[in-house]
Amino acid sequence: MACFRIHTDRLRKGMIIKSDVYTRTGATLVPNNTPVTKDVVNLLTRHFIDYVTKYNSPEDYREKR
Repeated sequence: MACFRIHTDRLRKGMIIKSDVYTRTGATLVPNNTPVTKDVVNLLTRHFIDYVTKYNSPEDYREKR
């Protein structure tokens, strides 16, 4: 399964976040396998998250399931 890190500025609707994203205090901000929406990008930006790991393609996500 291919995945890679991407800057939050480059996230687009429909991408799938592969790994949990945590706040600086260790609370889960965005759980794994979450589809990217405008709200998710805004949340990441508000918490100063610069990079996330995402699946390379929707097919990679489907293979995992």
